[in-house]
Amino acid sequence: MNTAERDQEIERLRERYRPATIRTLFVGESRPASGKFCYDPKLRPIAQRFEKALELGGDDFLHSFKDAGLYLDDLVLTPINGCRKSDRQRLRLQAVPGLKSRIRKYRPALVVAIMKGIAPFVREAAEGIAWVEVVPFPGNGHQREFLIEMQKLRSAILGCPAPN
Repeated sequence: MNTAERDQEIERLRERYRPATIRTLFVGESRPASGKFCYDPKLRPIAQRFEKALELGGDDFLHSFKDAGLYLDDLVLTPINGCRKSDRQRLRLQAVPGLKSRIRKYRPALVVAIMKGIAPFVREAAEGIAWVEVVPFPGNGHQREFLIEMQKLRSAILGCPAPN
């Protein structure tokens, strides 16, 4: 499968799990260059972290995630985790208008950036549209911190009012 075909397949998978009303939008940096993708039932290591943190129940986590009004999108829509740091920063900045447009379309109450390094870009994209929280990426030894931070936000993620 070539890159364009994989991109189309990813977007079809992402669309299949997009709820009609998005309560909480999670934003990652980009899908991994490895091809592993949260919405691919065969290749979804990050989804396992969400399952543990959110405790949604049900036999099919991806459908439970959708039914709860939760959705995962990316700041940059093509893989950038293999890029040099300077290129990643440039690509992140260039992606802000596209993410802002999607956030306006989705109209979530809460946006959760899943990586501290993308927080400024996600905050800029969501400014004036949605409340933003940030959790660490659940890799590279940060799995426990991700779990703790997600559990702290669980009631907000699932629809309770934002704190004052």
